[in-house]
Amino acid sequence: DLVGRFAANLDSARTDINEFQRADCASKPCGDGRVSVADWVQACRYAAALDPLVTACGPLTPSLNQQSPLVKSSATPTRTVRVVCVNPRLDTVLVQLEAQGDENALSFSLDFDPIILTFDSVWVGKDAGGAVFISNITQKDSGRVGVVLALSPGQKFTVGTREIAVAVFAINLAADTIIVGFGDKPVIREIVDPNANLLSAEWQLEIKTAVTETESANQLSFVLAQNHPNPFNPSTTISFDLPRASEVTLKVFDLVGHEVATLANQKMQAGRYSFKWDASGMPGGVYFYRLQTEAFTQTRKLLLLR
Repeated sequence: DLVGRFAANLDSARTDINEFQRADCASKPCGDGRVSVADWVQACRYAAALDPLVTACGPLTPSLNQQSPLVKSSATPTRTVRVVCVNPRLDTVLVQLEAQGDENALSFSLDFDPIILTFDSVWVGKDAGGAVFISNITQKDSGRVGVVLALSPGQKFTVGTREIAVAVFAINLAADTIIVGFGDKPVIREIVDPNANLLSAEWQLEIKTAVTETESANQLSFVLAQNHPNPFNPSTTISFDLPRASEVTLKVFDLVGHEVATLANQKMQAGRYSFKWDASGMPGGVYFYRLQTEAFTQTRKLLLLR
């Protein structure tokens, strides 16, 4: 876990006690002057007794070059990592891996314009369940968010399009184009196999032409999204879409049907809305939230952990 935090640039390995040299363990026989997701995978292999321990022999201090050597291979098809918008207003994006079946771990940074977009949250995608997931949001106000995730030692993503992460933003102002792409700060772009070997990749950004509120609303339907994060403690966000102006109630109920919170009870115009439920003081367990309009009703389940 500590090497994972080093890879996510959340902590710095100390050089005075050779901590950096021991963490920089993936490049054989010696380190490469960086602590990245490859080193995290190698450390997990040591912990799982999949590889014999070797004596640290790499550099004592970090390399000044933190850029990942992303070299495309002409011998095999290049895997792709892309950002995909899931709605016209670009407030939710998916990070997808076009997996070839040999990927174990990834790290990357999302770059965006903080004047146009405000970062809300990022969590593990539906096809990376069970992966250890670390996010670095220390530079979110500067338009950069980092992610490091790794499957268990020896595991691989199955071949095909895999959703590995979901990021949510708030749109601050209108713009002709909105761009969310990949960078190397605060986390280096990298993909490795279960043996901590670097894999080639093509990283594709997403460029969207902004749409008007009317155009956006015309593409909406009644939708009640799954809350995120889920499970949660102590707060979570519930989002829904309205294709037209409606009288809306959004309420939360406990397992036996008692109402415990009213998040919305008003007339709303067409659009996309998000409400945060702070469950501080509530007992842990299963709850339900219900969106109701004159033409639509839907209920979903959420789990509060204590």
